[in-house]
Amino acid sequence: MHGIRATLVALTVGVAGVTRAAAQPQPAGSWPERLARGDSAHATGANEVAAAAYRSVVDANPSADVAWTRLGTALERAGHADDAIAAYTRAAQFGAQRLIAEMGLTRIYAQQGKLDASLGHLRQVAEIGVNPDALDRMPALAPLRARPEYAAIRRLAEDRRFPCRNVHTFDFWAGDFDAAQWNAPPGASGGLLHNTREYDGCAFVEHWMPKSAASPAGMSVVYYDADRKAWRMLWVDDGNGSVEFTGTYREGAMRFEASTVAPDGTTTVVRNVLQDVSPDVIRHTFSSSADGGKTWVVQTDERFVRRKPGNGQAR
Repeated sequence: MHGIRATLVALTVGVAGVTRAAAQPQPAGSWPERLARGDSAHATGANEVAAAAYRSVVDANPSADVAWTRLGTALERAGHADDAIAAYTRAAQFGAQRLIAEMGLTRIYAQQGKLDASLGHLRQVAEIGVNPDALDRMPALAPLRARPEYAAIRRLAEDRRFPCRNVHTFDFWAGDFDAAQWNAPPGASGGLLHNTREYDGCAFVEHWMPKSAASPAGMSVVYYDADRKAWRMLWVDDGNGSVEFTGTYREGAMRFEASTVAPDGTTTVVRNVLQDVSPDVIRHTFSSSADGGKTWVVQTDERFVRRKPGNGQAR
């Protein structure tokens, strides 16, 4: 708790410093001020004025990535297609602006009838993970939707945006369960699990409610990390416990691992395994190793039995 308080104090001091810095007036004509002028003009449809303001920003600060993107948008809306292409091309070099910039290039080339170039940029948009439904609604992309390549690009966008939509390896975790020791008599229950499937199966939220007041209640959020190609689990409970796991589904089970550090600096490796024994039974084992994984001690061996719809009784 002392460490948490110290962190909060440090954060408070940091926020105060940021507030003081933000309160200092920007020099007249500074690029943030010119960016704001461009935004104001853009909001009223004065695209030529906005483009001039954004151009002054990138001339003064070529690394102002958002200004390149907004310059491209203002030029596109003002009808200066070639200049907009140049601005969007520069903006696409910055990772944070790549989606908007590639989308702008897709639109302009489609409107110019350069459909092969437009499809090339649309493929980049799909790789980033745009919502494919949005592509279907954009009037500027109508010429592309008639091309045979569009369907494949749309599938790519769907796979990137919803990487779990067609992957159901962890769906067994969703539902309501009674929890008991693995060898407990049928019908035994030491607590209840309520798990929900979110975001097309890319996230699961667990709520654990023990029947004994001596056991901490807790929850976890499990999500698929598309960059790491792995599942992540963050567990927290009302006993101030927390563990962050990383895992994959293999050998018939979701297998998570993590390292925990005690107040004295001792590191313990832990395993959290969820095995879908049957459609209605999950075996949960939690093991720890104090010697870097050479030997393991099983701390928990439980069964989770899915509840019957309607009556809340374990099968």
